[in-house]
Amino acid sequence: MMRLEPSSQSRQLAGQLILPNWSPRFGTDPERWPFAGYIFHRNDLTPGVTSTRRLLADLYGVYRRMYGHSPLLALTEEGGTVHRFPTLPPPPSALLSGKLTPDDIRVIGRLTARMLAMQGFNWNLAPVLDWYLPGNEVIGTRSFGNGRGMLNAAKTWIQGHQSVGIPVTVKHFPGHGHAFEDSHIKAPIIERHDQSWRNEVKAFTEFLSGSSVDGVMTAHVRFLEVDQNPVSLSSRWMQEILRESLKFDGVIITDALSMQAIRQVSSPPEAAVKALSAGADLIDCGGDEGVAMDILKSVAQAIDSQSISLKRIQASLNRINRLKDSTLSMDAWPVILAAQDFYDQFIRFVTKGAQIRGNTSNFSLESPRVWIGSSHQIQVEERRGAEGSFIRADMNDPSAWRRLSQIKSGQLVVFTENTWKSPWATNQLNALCMTKDVLHVAVQDPLDAYRTRGSRAMIFLRGNPYYAESAVTAILGP
Repeated sequence: MMRLEPSSQSRQLAGQLILPNWSPRFGTDPERWPFAGYIFHRNDLTPGVTSTRRLLADLYGVYRRMYGHSPLLALTEEGGTVHRFPTLPPPPSALLSGKLTPDDIRVIGRLTARMLAMQGFNWNLAPVLDWYLPGNEVIGTRSFGNGRGMLNAAKTWIQGHQSVGIPVTVKHFPGHGHAFEDSHIKAPIIERHDQSWRNEVKAFTEFLSGSSVDGVMTAHVRFLEVDQNPVSLSSRWMQEILRESLKFDGVIITDALSMQAIRQVSSPPEAAVKALSAGADLIDCGGDEGVAMDILKSVAQAIDSQSISLKRIQASLNRINRLKDSTLSMDAWPVILAAQDFYDQFIRFVTKGAQIRGNTSNFSLESPRVWIGSSHQIQVEERRGAEGSFIRADMNDPSAWRRLSQIKSGQLVVFTENTWKSPWATNQLNALCMTKDVLHVAVQDPLDAYRTRGSRAMIFLRGNPYYAESAVTAILGP
C-alpha cells in the first residue's frame, strides 16, 4: 500500500525531535528544514573561528525567530583524540584528566566549554561516563577511568563545563566500557552480566541519580539479560529505568541511528519511530542529509497515523524546549580567545598528568624520535595528530621495523599509538628494546607500555598525541 506524504504540521512537529548532521544543503531555512538544530563535525568547520561563529549566529537568529526557541547547535568535544576544531588545540583527554586534581579538572571542563561558547555552539554531546577497560578501543582514553575516581572526575569536569553555560550529555547509557565491539560497524552484545559489568552500570545510575546533567545519550549495546533490543530502542532502559526508576527528567538522545549496530536490526527511519515510542526525546540521525530526510518523513508519518501519541511527543518537546531555553543567548557568547591561550593552559595539564616509570634522566632530546602508529584510525576519532620531527613507521609494515633496527643510535625515544592492537607489532617493539635503549612513550592506551618488555623507562600520555613531543620535551628538559 502506498504511504501518503505526511502533513505539513506533522513534518514540522517531527523535525523538532530530530538532530541531523549539519550539511550546507540545509542552509538557514527552518521552514524547509524544521529540525531541532544540528550536530557539527570537524569537516563541517572552516579553519577560522570567526567564520564558524558567523554561521552559527545566522542559524541562531533565523531559528529563534521561527520557533521562539534557540536551535541546538551541538557537537562532541571530549578532548584528546575526539576534537572537532581544526584551528584550536585539543583539551587533554578524559583519561589523563582523571589523574589530575579537582581544581585542574574543573579548569579543563571550563576551558572546553569556553571553546564551544565563543564560536556559538550551545550543547556538548560529552562527556563519556563509560569505564576504561584495557583493550576497548571504542572507549579507551575517552573515559575518565573507572570506579569512584572516574565518577568524581566526571562530576568535576561537568561542573566546570556548566559554569560557562554550556549543557552536557553523559554517555553511553548504561555503560559501553564492557562492550568492546564498535557500534559504528557491528552490534555490541553483552550476554552475561558479570559483577564487573554490574559495577559499571551501578556507577552510571548512581551518577544520574545524584547529579544535575542536561542530557543522556543511549548506547546501541544489547544487554540480553535486561532486553533483547539495543538500549536506544528499549522502553525497558529508557522509560522504566531512566525515567521511572532514576527519575531522570533531562533530554534522552540516541546515539547516531545510522550506525551498523542499529542497521542490523532496523533501518534508521524505522528505528527513529521505535526509539521515540520507547522513550527517546531526540534522534541523532548520523549519516548524510538523505538519512535525515528519510527519518523526518518516517516520524511525520508516524505522527499522522498516531503510531506515536501526541502526549508522548509533547513530553519530549517540553524537555527539548527546556534545554534550548537553558542555552546561552547570542549576546552572551564570550569573546574569542586565541589558540595560544588554550595551548598554554592545556600543555601544562598534559605535562602535569603524564606518568613516568623508570629513569628518564639518561635520555637526551638529541636522541632519534620514532613515531610508531597505524594507517588505520579508530572510527570515532576526528582529530589533529602529533606534529614534530619524527621518524614515522607503520606498525604493520615489516620494512619499517627493519629500518628502525638499522638506526645507528643506541638510544631511541619511541612514541607508540595503539601498538597493543597488533601482537606482531608488539613483538617487534620488544625485539627493538633488546638492541636499543628505549624510552617508550605510550601516547594512547597505556596498554601499549604494559605489553612492552625491556624499555628503560616509560611515559604514559593517555590519549594526547597533539602534545606528545612538547610534553616529552618538557619532561626531559634542556
